[in-house]
Amino acid sequence: FLKPHQDTRSNGDNVDSSEPKRQKAYMASCEICGKLFRMGPSPPDNIKTHTGEKLHPCEVCGKAFRHGGHSNKNKIICTSETPKTYKLHGKMFSNIFPCSKVENTQEKLYYCEVNQASKVENTQEKLYTCEVCGKAFKACDRLPYHLQKRRGKKPCGKSFTWNTSALHIRFHTGEKPLPCEVLCGKCFAKRKYVTVHMRTHTGEKPYPCTFCGKSFIDHSTRARHTRTHTGVKPYPCDLCDKSFTQPNHLAHHLRTHTGEKPFSCLTCGKDFSQQSNLTVHMRTHTGEKPYYCELLCGKYFTKRKYLMDHMRTHTGEKPYTCKLCGKSFTNHSNRAKHLRTHTDEKPHPCELCDKSFRQPNELARHFRTHTGEKPFSCLTCGKDFTQQSNLTVHLRSHTGEKPYSCNFCGNAFRYGGQLTIHVRTHTGEKPFSCLTCLRAFTKQSALTEHMRTHSGEKPYPCKLCDKSFRKSSALTYHMRTHTSERS
Repeated sequence: FLKPHQDTRSNGDNVDSSEPKRQKAYMASCEICGKLFRMGPSPPDNIKTHTGEKLHPCEVCGKAFRHGGHSNKNKIICTSETPKTYKLHGKMFSNIFPCSKVENTQEKLYYCEVNQASKVENTQEKLYTCEVCGKAFKACDRLPYHLQKRRGKKPCGKSFTWNTSALHIRFHTGEKPLPCEVLCGKCFAKRKYVTVHMRTHTGEKPYPCTFCGKSFIDHSTRARHTRTHTGVKPYPCDLCDKSFTQPNHLAHHLRTHTGEKPFSCLTCGKDFSQQSNLTVHMRTHTGEKPYYCELLCGKYFTKRKYLMDHMRTHTGEKPYTCKLCGKSFTNHSNRAKHLRTHTDEKPHPCELCDKSFRQPNELARHFRTHTGEKPFSCLTCGKDFTQQSNLTVHLRSHTGEKPYSCNFCGNAFRYGGQLTIHVRTHTGEKPFSCLTCLRAFTKQSALTEHMRTHSGEKPYPCKLCDKSFRKSSALTYHMRTHTSERS
């Protein structure tokens, strides 16, 4: 991993032969990350961060570490009965405490809470003074915490095994003292966040997936990706039997049980369970559509997934296949809708009648038949409709637009259903058959009317006499006999 970079001593240096011989140190650079190290009798610990080797086990509990110092520190924790002190950056800290049990566990004695950073009395001089109230502190991480408390924020009570509460305090204060090294304007609270961020500039992805070879900028992203191969879902819901691959997915799911919607739209007051849903919703107010079709068809979209589905209309790709009939679809939601035609599942019941529906939008349309609501109005003639699609078709009666053309004869139609039925007059296809007499028809409505000849059903009664009819057109023709008699 390491190759010699530069000798620390020049060839012309005179070495006193009387001095004891020591192995010469020289500089070496790591071939993986490029860092420089002073090589000595043994390779530096940087190699172990890439190989994952942990060659220093604790003699008490057996836990392994990359560095010998960490192993020795853990041994003190497992065996010591009194607190020890160690020196770090010229300051003394009483930060190593005995375990409550001699096991491979460590008691967490560092709290994000006032006066509980240490449970051991000491006589260290208080070197860190608050300029506002004059209160002094022994530990360097107490002062920023004190300043935070003066702003009215309460401690979170989180505990730590090692003295890392100074870094944790930045989570509360929002302090981000570490800027991006290429000066892109971003700052971070921890050095490791800077390291990961730098890879977005360099393109480095040092963590490959062992299953598919895809690489990632950090190990946590790779770990999440690996679960897509293994199927491991380590975050179970305590309220149902579902499990999730990521903790944030579990947090989102829990809100379906609690009904919590902590993200509110400041424009219309609508609440959402996820920040991402609120972000997309805000685009309905602003009109923003940040995702555009790269094939320059002129269409823009509010969500990336809508763009991806749209792109498949250009490429013809249909990656979602029904396992029962082999039919393919451009997105998984359309496949899910199709699967219910096989299972006859209707999971969306109406609260006002006994009907159920496959899709929530079908239920919404049906519900308007109870309420009489017609929220879609034509701005030209004022006519109202229960569905947006009906309004769209109606508007073509004003504009004369007929966007659906027959490839056989060139006839054009206002909506796709008319074209589908018309094409069957050319192909001779009759997909709707009567189970009683086996007569076939080109459209469902014709079959429905035909079935009444077998059942004798006449659902269209005349309000002026006692006659009834099988077809609405027959009733309309009959009504003229009454108007002519009156005239």
